[in-house]
Amino acid sequence: MIFKQKILVIIFFTFYFFANINIIFAQKVAEKGIIDLSNIDFEQNKVIALNGDWEFYWKQLLEPEDFVNIDSIGKNYVKVPGIWNGEIVDNEEISGIGYCTYRLNIKLLNKEQNLAINIRDISLSYKLWIGDKLVAEIGKVSDKKENYFGIYKTSTRFFTVNKLDSSEKFIYLPVILQIANFEHPRGAIWDEIYFGSQEQIGKDNKNKLIINFIIIGIVLIMTLYHFGLFLMRRKEMSLLFFALTALVYFVRGLATNERIIVDWFPHINFEIINTIEYFSSYGSITFFVLFFASLYKQYFPKILKIILVSIGTFIMAIIIFTPVKIYGSIKLFYDLFTLGTTIYLSVFLLILTFKNVNGAFLAFIGIFIGMFAVIINDILYSMTIIQSIYLLPYGFVFYIFVQSIVLARNFSHTYTQIEELTIMLDYQNKNLEEIVTKRTAEISLQKEEILTQKEQLEVYNEKMQIQNYEIYEKNIEITEQRDILQKANKHVTASITYASRIQQAIIPSDVWADTTFADHFVFWKPKDIVSGDFFWLKIFGKYTIIAVADSTGHGVPGAFMSMLGISILNDIVTYRNAKMPGQVLNEMRHAVKKLLNQKGDSTDQKDGFDISLCSIDNVINTLYYSGANLPIYLTRNKELTEFKPNRNPISIYLKERQFETHEFELLQNDNIYMFSDGFIDLIGGERNEKFKTKRFKDLLIKIYDNNLSSQKQLIEETKINWMSKDYEQVDDILIIGIKI
Repeated sequence: MIFKQKILVIIFFTFYFFANINIIFAQKVAEKGIIDLSNIDFEQNKVIALNGDWEFYWKQLLEPEDFVNIDSIGKNYVKVPGIWNGEIVDNEEISGIGYCTYRLNIKLLNKEQNLAINIRDISLSYKLWIGDKLVAEIGKVSDKKENYFGIYKTSTRFFTVNKLDSSEKFIYLPVILQIANFEHPRGAIWDEIYFGSQEQIGKDNKNKLIINFIIIGIVLIMTLYHFGLFLMRRKEMSLLFFALTALVYFVRGLATNERIIVDWFPHINFEIINTIEYFSSYGSITFFVLFFASLYKQYFPKILKIILVSIGTFIMAIIIFTPVKIYGSIKLFYDLFTLGTTIYLSVFLLILTFKNVNGAFLAFIGIFIGMFAVIINDILYSMTIIQSIYLLPYGFVFYIFVQSIVLARNFSHTYTQIEELTIMLDYQNKNLEEIVTKRTAEISLQKEEILTQKEQLEVYNEKMQIQNYEIYEKNIEITEQRDILQKANKHVTASITYASRIQQAIIPSDVWADTTFADHFVFWKPKDIVSGDFFWLKIFGKYTIIAVADSTGHGVPGAFMSMLGISILNDIVTYRNAKMPGQVLNEMRHAVKKLLNQKGDSTDQKDGFDISLCSIDNVINTLYYSGANLPIYLTRNKELTEFKPNRNPISIYLKERQFETHEFELLQNDNIYMFSDGFIDLIGGERNEKFKTKRFKDLLIKIYDNNLSSQKQLIEETKINWMSKDYEQVDDILIIGIKI
C-alpha cells in the first residue's frame, strides 16, 4: 500500500510538471503585430516566446522595403504558433497550400544588444529578415510549386541590435518571415519562436541537444538490451515487441525535436522526415498492443487484439505508401485511434492491478504517465491548441524506466524461485535414501489400502449381481403386467369407440334437411372419444324443437348421461305432446330425479344436465326458449341479444324453480347460437386464461357477415390459435348456429 501511495504522488507531480512545462520561459503576448519587450532585461538570461498576433499577408511574398508604405498593403492577423488553414482573407477561407508573409514588430530599448532568434518547425520553407537584413533561408521559397523546395530544419541566428543616434528611448525591430508550402496539408508555424540573448539562446540549444542525445542513447540501449534478451529467450515475444517499439522511438528521436537526422543528411527529403514522424507517432501503437497482448496473453481479448492490430497496420500502410497530402489530411483519425487505444490499455492494466496480477500496477503507471498524459499533450500541441513541447520522448524514457523495474522484479522473482528450487534439490539429494524409504513405506501402506478396497468391492459386486438378478425378474413381471394392461386398454378403447358410433347414430343428423332453416352448422368437439355434450332435434308439426345439453362429466360417464337425456326428450316431446320449452324442461327434471333416484339426501348423486331448448314456430316465425344454466345468443344487424337461462340444473337442486318460457319474434337472416360452456372454458392465450364469455360474444359479432359454413371454420381457427400447442382441451365443446 505504501508503494502505491508513492506512485500516486509521482503521478501528481508528473501532471503538475506537464501542466506547467512552459513556465521556464518569460511570458509576453503580441497584440496586432507588436510585442513589447522594452521592459525585458535580456542580460538576466530570459528567453521570450514570440507568441500572439502576427501580421499575415496571404499570397504575398514581401520583403522589408515593401513595408515602407504599409497602408497600401492589406493585412490580417493570425496566431503564432498556429496553422493558417481556415483563416478568412478577403472573405474567403484559405487552405494550407500556398505562400504568405508573417511580420512582427518587437519593441526594444534603444541600446546595443547582442540577441538571437531560434526557429524550429515551419511548413515548409522560409526566409527570415531581422530588420532589413536577410539572416536565414531554409528550403526554397517561391510562389510557384516547381521552383519550391521544402524541408524541416531547426535554425538559430545571432545578430546585434545597434543603438540609434536618435533621442528615442525605444526602437521597433521588425521580424519578417516569407513562407511557402506546397506539400503539407496544414500550413503553419508549428512551434514557438524563441527570442533572447545570444548567450541564453546558445545555452538553451545546447541543453536541448544534450537532452535529445541522452534520450536517444537511453532508447537505443534499451532497444539493443531487449533484442539481446529476445535472442536468448525466443519464446518471450513480449521482449521482441518492446524492442521494436523502442527502435521506432529511437528513429523518431533522430527525426524530431532537434532534427539530428537533417544535420547528418542535409538534403534529406521532407517526405521521409514527415513519414518517420507520423509512423513513429501512430504506427508504434500497434507494437504497444502486441507487447501487452503477449505480456498478458491470458487476459488480453484475442478479438480485440486482432481489431487493434489490423487498424494499426492499416494506418502504417497509409503513412508509408501515400504522400503527406493524403495521410496528413486524416490526422484526426490517427489521434482518436491512438488516444482510444491508450485509454483502453490504461483501463486494461488498471483492471489487472485490482486483480493483483504481478507487475500490472507498475505497467499501468508507466503507460498512464509515460504514454496517456504525454499523447494528450502531443496531440493538443500538434493541433496548436496548447503551447507546450513534444513530450513523447520523455514519456517513453519514463515508460522504459518503469518497464525496467517490472523486468527487474520479474527476474528477481524468477531468481528467487530458482534459489528455492536449488535448495529443495540439494535437500532431496542429501536425503534421497530417507525419502525413498519413506516413500516406499507410503506405497506399501497404499497397496494394503488398495487390497482392502478391492475385497470390499468384490463383496459389493456380488451384492450388486444379486440385486441385478432381482431387478431383472421384476422387469419381466412388469413387462407381463404392461402387456396385460395394453390389451385391456385396447379392448376398452375399442368398446368406447363403438359406443361413440352408437352415440353418433342416436344424435340426429339427417333431420336437418327437413327443417326450414336457411343455413346451419354444428361444431362438435368431444374431449375424449365419446362426449357428454349432445344436441337433439325434433320436427313436430309446425314446430322445430332443438336442444343443446351439457351432461355431468365427459367421456364414458357423460356419454351414458347424454343417451339418457336423448331418451327422456324423445319421451316428453313425442309421447307427452309437450312443445313449450319451459314445460319440457320441468318434466325432464322430474324424469331425471326419478330415474336417478334423487330425493334430496346428502348421499344422492348430483348428476344431471345443463341445457338450452328452443321451440321455433315456423308459421309465425316465433322463438320460444327456456334454459337450465345455458343461455342462447341471437345476432341481428351486428348486434347480439342474450336470452338468459334459469339458474337451475336438470337434476336435484336446493332451491328449485319452475323453468320459464321466453317468447321472441324472429326476422329473416337472424342467427341463433346454442352452445355448451366448453368453448368459453378453453385455456390458452398469452396469459394462460379462459376464453371467457365476452371474447365469445365479440367473436360471434365479428363473424356475423360470413355464411354459417365460414363461421364454423373461423370458430375452429380461433380455437386452434387460442390453445396453440401448449394447452389441452379441458371439456367437450358443442356450438350450433342457425340462420332463419
